[in-house]
Amino acid sequence: MTLSRRGLIQLVGRAGGAGATYHTMAAMGLLRVPEAYAGPPQLPPGKGRRIVIIGAGIAGMVLAWELRKAGYTPLILEARLRPGGRNWSLRRGDSVMETDSVQRIAWDAGPHMYFNPGPARLPYHHTGILSYCRELDVPLEVMSNDSRGALLQSDAAFDGKPTRFLERKPEEERNFRMLGLLTSKPVLYVCNVEESSAKDGNSFSKQVFEQAKKEGAVAVVISAKIESEIATLSREERTEFLETLGLEEAGLDRLIRAGYQLLDLITYFTVGPKEARAWTIDRGTKAPGAAGVIHTDFEKGFIRAETIAYDDYVTLNGEAGARDAGKLRLEGKEYIVADGDVMHFRFNT
Repeated sequence: MTLSRRGLIQLVGRAGGAGATYHTMAAMGLLRVPEAYAGPPQLPPGKGRRIVIIGAGIAGMVLAWELRKAGYTPLILEARLRPGGRNWSLRRGDSVMETDSVQRIAWDAGPHMYFNPGPARLPYHHTGILSYCRELDVPLEVMSNDSRGALLQSDAAFDGKPTRFLERKPEEERNFRMLGLLTSKPVLYVCNVEESSAKDGNSFSKQVFEQAKKEGAVAVVISAKIESEIATLSREERTEFLETLGLEEAGLDRLIRAGYQLLDLITYFTVGPKEARAWTIDRGTKAPGAAGVIHTDFEKGFIRAETIAYDDYVTLNGEAGARDAGKLRLEGKEYIVADGDVMHFRFNT
């Protein structure tokens, strides 16, 4: 019996999980694996030679540092009054030069009172920059993206129940939404499981699903390990990789669909000669409101919408085929947009 390539990969996946499958496919040349950071380049001895570097951004300063270690004499030319390029932090007393004015930072002084107007964080996979942080003893801190001063929490409020369960009259809805209560928001539980449980979950995720059902919430299962490994793959490679694991789709796709379901959102499409766009709207939105998502002028001057159902558009190979088959409809102001509709709006300017 001859073992096919796919059969081999499937056996590896069953035995070793997504990690083993990923490395097996990479070793077989089926995946494009990004090169790991191998450290700074090995430069020839500089012997004091001078080199001019244009720009004191991160790249320029890293280059100057490596040249200096190799024995060169680098000189950085920077038009601004500070180094760092787009990477900088603002603290009390700093100044920001605009084209016609200067803004001076006047908030309170303190070790944690600063603002990063450029990149807000260093991603974990930027290993090159992180290696220089270690080499130069640059202090790093965990990014905490919340403001505790803006939250008020009481276990006794509303009988100790989340306010999304609170019964409200229609005329009370607007004022209730203006309160901005955190517990009024829909809840989506995401269970990060081991690779072997990515399809059906495990005993712990089942408990989460049961609790979500009691709360009227939504839960999904996802394996962060698998998602990280397919993030760099092409569409074709991703499909083949997921098939070897017995998965029909990526966990991120399930997560997005669950979020749309929870928020009662749908998508319609506009297709032109240069691009196709997807637009998100609330379920039940009428055609003029859907047009207003693109531009308010579309809603104000709405006349009608040329509409093709998604399945008809795909089956009949686009607008021309749908038109010839009589599947293109003209819908008016009272039409409720369906999920997946392909639409072209007519409007007065």
